[in-house]
Amino acid sequence: MEIKTGYIKIIVEYYKNDYWGIRKIRTLENKKSKSSTHKTASSVLQNVLIQLTDISKNIKSKI
Repeated sequence: MEIKTGYIKIIVEYYKNDYWGIRKIRTLENKKSKSSTHKTASSVLQNVLIQLTDISKNIKSKI
């Protein structure tokens, strides 16, 4: 995970062509780049962890 000013960039490798997960992360990045200036870093990271948890559950259900 790499944190830059104003947004969080996450690079994740997916197996079995899970393009849904990649789209979800890109959407999350776009939202954070616009709104993270109004949130603390901890709340932004917490939201990212919640999203990644949802993505991992989705991946596990497909495997």
